[in-house]
Amino acid sequence: MTLCLVRAKILPVVTGVFLVAAFALAAQPAYASVRDDLKDSYQTAVIKYESAVTAQDLNAAALVQVDADIAENERKTEQTEEQLGETAVSMYKGTRGSWVLVDLLLNAESFSDAVSRYEKYEKIEGYYRDKINELEQQREIYNMRKTQLEVRKAELEEEVAAAKRAAEEAALALLDNTHSDGANFHQRQGVGNNCGATAFIVAVNTILHENRYVDNVAVWESSSFNRDSTTDLAWKGSNWLLANGLFDMISIETVAGDIHTAQQMRDWLEAGYVVLASSGPGSTWQRADGTQAAAGSFPDGHWVTFYRYEDGIFYANDSSVESAKGAGCPYDEAQMQQWLDGRSNHFATALKKR
Repeated sequence: MTLCLVRAKILPVVTGVFLVAAFALAAQPAYASVRDDLKDSYQTAVIKYESAVTAQDLNAAALVQVDADIAENERKTEQTEEQLGETAVSMYKGTRGSWVLVDLLLNAESFSDAVSRYEKYEKIEGYYRDKINELEQQREIYNMRKTQLEVRKAELEEEVAAAKRAAEEAALALLDNTHSDGANFHQRQGVGNNCGATAFIVAVNTILHENRYVDNVAVWESSSFNRDSTTDLAWKGSNWLLANGLFDMISIETVAGDIHTAQQMRDWLEAGYVVLASSGPGSTWQRADGTQAAAGSFPDGHWVTFYRYEDGIFYANDSSVESAKGAGCPYDEAQMQQWLDGRSNHFATALKKR
């Protein structure tokens, strides 16, 4: 049986400016509305991104269409110019001798008929020239439209990039609050009495959203913990964060008045904190596979990492067992309260991304 001793008494708090910062007592959080706001912000950001992408797609389709229109305009212009040329050849073939005009007059039944025939040729020629002018004007319109679309294309590229960044930032902000990926950072403790150090480093990785630190024994053996992670995790954890360049990124504090109710645990988790808490043999320990630890487990206490609350379920990583049983152990409201009622003190310690 894996044991993890927890002293019944909290060590005296060391004075000093650093310690004051590490142990600053925050007001009891109640941040369900904050999570709702983060969800709304994320949904809004996604909608804006999708709208920008849709506008970009429409603009791209319009560019394809205007290129097709320009190509068709050029084809029609060339065709009309050819037809005009053929008309000119037909009318003025042998211009030097004016044979066409002579034939036109000779074959006419009357002078008025000759004039009428000639006017028809002029009208045909005028039609083609007007058509060419019309196509040239249309080409100018298409070119202006293409220029506008190219400008809009550049604008939309910036808008899509900005909207994507905003959506990614909103997603990360929501993830920093929900820690929905927390089960990925479960670790099996390396020795029987380093569950506190393991719970701590699991919380650190959860906040970082990466398995950056995977040697929980090394954390336990560090000068910060000095092979003792049974008590005073806020102080030892703050020293470790400082030594590893993370103190400006992650806050850690002892929960003022401890956590005694499921609602209190929910409040802290919904505020975006990851909570380290210990309990004893009076608690029923839930497993990720739906089973429970044997009754009376951890007679000397055991630390676990509570990282998420969602839809009435609390989620914890338990280092006493492998990930199949310890990664994402679910506790419903009643089970959470029973776990808390299993011992009077839990030495709750809260970590959060600054």
